[in-house]
Amino acid sequence: MAVAAREMVRRGHEVCVASAGGALSVDFAEAGIRTADFGVRTKSELHPKIFLALPEFIWFVRREGFDLVHAHTRVAQVIAKLLFIATGVPHMSTAHGFYKARLGRRLLDAWGHRVVAVSELVAEDLVSTHRLDASRVRAIPNAVDAAALERRLAARDPRSERLSRRIPSDALVVGSVSRLVKDKGHAFMIEAVARLTERFPKIHLVVLGDGPERSILEKLAAERLPGRSSILRGEKDVSGVLSTLDVFVHPATYREGFGLSIVEAMAVRKPVVATDIWAVNTILKDGVDSRLVAPSDAAALAEAIGTLLDDPAEAKRLGEAGRALAMRISSVEKMGDALEAVYAEVAATGNKKKAKSV
Repeated sequence: MAVAAREMVRRGHEVCVASAGGALSVDFAEAGIRTADFGVRTKSELHPKIFLALPEFIWFVRREGFDLVHAHTRVAQVIAKLLFIATGVPHMSTAHGFYKARLGRRLLDAWGHRVVAVSELVAEDLVSTHRLDASRVRAIPNAVDAAALERRLAARDPRSERLSRRIPSDALVVGSVSRLVKDKGHAFMIEAVARLTERFPKIHLVVLGDGPERSILEKLAAERLPGRSSILRGEKDVSGVLSTLDVFVHPATYREGFGLSIVEAMAVRKPVVATDIWAVNTILKDGVDSRLVAPSDAAALAEAIGTLLDDPAEAKRLGEAGRALAMRISSVEKMGDALEAVYAEVAATGNKKKAKSV
């Protein structure tokens, strides 16, 4: 969302990010993007907080004269739907992954006038699972500002970055960036790296992220990789961790909408090992721009990682191919063009002429 907001501002549109506040508010402010903090912190789409705050939302939207509201979570979708009913301001949403067809979604269609899907397969799922008319859905992959990420990476000193994370300076570092949830397959990655310790005595695992599996993974890593792992808290800027890696691994065990962390790694030429799951396997090609292995298979994962650690030339080749792929599919300009077109469609449903979104 931050990349999209910055790009829309760069193109001359007025953007305001309404949220419950948080660390990103500072980043938005530094980028010249207005923010509005409503303090509605809930994951329940029918929580009383939403309805208590609704008059303030309505007043805010009417005062600002927004052309459209763009929601990024289910709670935000419901708020946008209620605002549309109250003010007539058209709304849209982004589907960042696959969602269960829960009763609430069936009873209250709050997807909006258009729905952005972060991949073609997410778009297909919206039509097949959630019964959305295909005319409402647009597939627009998330973008990575590769140039900005490269600049931040170039400013990093890999040795210092390793020392600050208690990673030996001469280690062969394998790592991932993702939420710490079971479906991300971290346990299989820990086992895979453990299987490689005799073959690569200096191997070290780095896992960056937050989530409910943290304590489980910390215990497993301590048992299987004593002194050879770093389970790190999430960082807003992943360039520091990426600078330490020799191989990037995405060991997810279940379907994913769009592997943004994979694209970030590829954008800075890190060789990628990932699992052959939907929709990752529609983006990556085994042996062409990455190594793909069967999900939930620690032995296969270990073999793919070991192959790249053994063959720096092959690792470099995949890194360069991954970089080229990332630039093709995740261009900020390409995303901006597509999103701008959708905004124009949505704004037109409200008979507005200017582009102003929240």
